[in-house]
Amino acid sequence: MCHRAIDCGATPNALLMKLAVNLFLITMVTGLVEATHFAESKGLDLERFIAVLDAGPMASDVSRVKAAKLLVQDFSVQGAIANVLQNNGLIA
Repeated sequence: MCHRAIDCGATPNALLMKLAVNLFLITMVTGLVEATHFAESKGLDLERFIAVLDAGPMASDVSRVKAAKLLVQDFSVQGAIANVLQNNGLIA
């Protein structure tokens, strides 16, 4: 699930760390969506916009995957809670 495991200390620090990381992820993806909407509303070529993003310091696996979905206006669910529950054996 990740490149390495990091000991976060006493309970509930791991949970709090996950929430902090998720907050960053949410703001990153939200920023990507807002920037894409801005670029589109100003008539910029979205493929070129994404190429510029991919060439810069903010590029990541997440931005590449999400930008590709935005480019084709694929707003389908990518990681639904049902998938998490099912993959962890919490639902059939």
